[in-house]
Amino acid sequence: MRFVVNGDDSAYFNAMAKRWATRYGFVNVEHDIEASREDIRGLTTCPNDWCAAPYPYLDRTEQFGLGLVKFSDGVIARNPAMFRDIGTWHSESHPPKHWCTLDAWIYQYLIGRGETRCENHELVGHVGHPGKTSSAHGCFSI
Repeated sequence: MRFVVNGDDSAYFNAMAKRWATRYGFVNVEHDIEASREDIRGLTTCPNDWCAAPYPYLDRTEQFGLGLVKFSDGVIARNPAMFRDIGTWHSESHPPKHWCTLDAWIYQYLIGRGETRCENHELVGHVGHPGKTSSAHGCFSI
């Protein structure tokens, strides 16, 4: 299934929430991630329920987030209300459901419920990295 996110700053949140609600596992590949078929296959065959491949982001050489990540049926089944719950979370510079905070909120939610993210994968590319910072709220953009 393919989701194309266009619209306001909550469009990514809404697309991910819709995908999560199907209760079927999936691999998410963001538009600016350079991943080969082998990279994606490595995640799909990973025996863990939550697996992520690292990519460069801002000043970090390895960031694990939604860029290239797998969520299994199991992790979704154990956390069906995740998007309902994190949909109210916000920060000083980001309103609820903002795309910039989605990686962090998902991580905090799942780790807080005892889930473990597998991070044993090869570094993949990030188109346009290093990027610039938006003056509005400090989010990475290309």
